[in-house]
Amino acid sequence: KGIKQFSETDPGSTAFRYPVDKKGNPSLPNLTHINIQGLAEIMDSMGQLLDSTSTAITAYIDDMSS
Repeated sequence: KGIKQFSETDPGSTAFRYPVDKKGNPSLPNLTHINIQGLAEIMDSMGQLLDSTSTAITAYIDDMSS
């Protein structure tokens, strides 16, 4: 859910980093508000997913090299 929302809102992965695009237009002209609590919850969930994935990959690599 979280990654898809970010991808749909910011497909170039630049809008949340820069206030304007390369042409000088606002990066997120239709964004009127950010739900900070909701964002924090999504980011926490995504962080846990990525951490779990990293742990699983590391365990797999360790098993393969044993």
